[in-house]
Amino acid sequence: MSDKSKYIVFLVCGGLCSFVMKDHGKYYLKNRWYTSSSPYFALKARPKKVIEYFYSRTDSLLKSDIKKFGSWEECIYDTAGNPEYRKLFFDDNYWSSYTYQYSPSGYKTLSEKMSKGVITKGVFTTFEAAGNGTFKQKVMYESNTTGNILYRSKNNGNEIFTEETRQNGNNKLGINTYSQYNGEQLISRVISNIMGRDTVIEKEKYFYGKENAIDSIITVSKLQSQRDYFFKNESGDPHTEITIKNNDTTSYNTYTYIYDDKGNWIRRLGKNHLLNPDHYVKNIQYNLIIREITY
Repeated sequence: MSDKSKYIVFLVCGGLCSFVMKDHGKYYLKNRWYTSSSPYFALKARPKKVIEYFYSRTDSLLKSDIKKFGSWEECIYDTAGNPEYRKLFFDDNYWSSYTYQYSPSGYKTLSEKMSKGVITKGVFTTFEAAGNGTFKQKVMYESNTTGNILYRSKNNGNEIFTEETRQNGNNKLGINTYSQYNGEQLISRVISNIMGRDTVIEKEKYFYGKENAIDSIITVSKLQSQRDYFFKNESGDPHTEITIKNNDTTSYNTYTYIYDDKGNWIRRLGKNHLLNPDHYVKNIQYNLIIREITY
């Protein structure tokens, strides 16, 4: 998956279904100090703000004449590591920002988007108590699709159940998710279709190694079996990521880093060794991310 694709996934999940192990009443959030470029590897030293600049076709980790153009992501965190504000900038005509408002009874995500010179503002999602220990979330997706999600948790947030329905005109989608955690670590997830027959769509299993860092992820569906491997350096960041689908290696990326004195990387050069056509821009072998971190 490309860095930009990871951003899209992380941004949506950050606003909709991320849970940080901080008790706001009876709901739990589970992602703290993460960025889209490292969704499984948390930032160190509790930073206040991180900006990541994305560059392609740059094959030098030390390249110094890069101008700040193209896409970038900004994230501001509260003292617990929950996102308070996120912005994804593509260019002056296309960007999106999200502001998160938390309270003991739930939270709200406000959105502001620029598209072709037109700015639209609205409530992206609301999350509030629905009685009997459940919470209800209403989401406004793209393409005029609305979603409603019911949340239940037990075992101090280590088991989380969600039931989601999406409506777009006459089209309706229903998905059940059961997630098991060990504190902040996601252990397994089962996703089922609840429209008509209750059938399992996908199963995920997460494996951890030293210092509770992710080692691999197994994803199984009817069509394929996939395993993502993360081989880490001494700082705990992946120097190699490999994806195997149905016994074929479909993704093989390596990374080199420059670190600051807090132990966070501030430059990461990635190399795509397979030129996977699923890469968000085809035939781009290198990608560089430069971070600006405020503590």
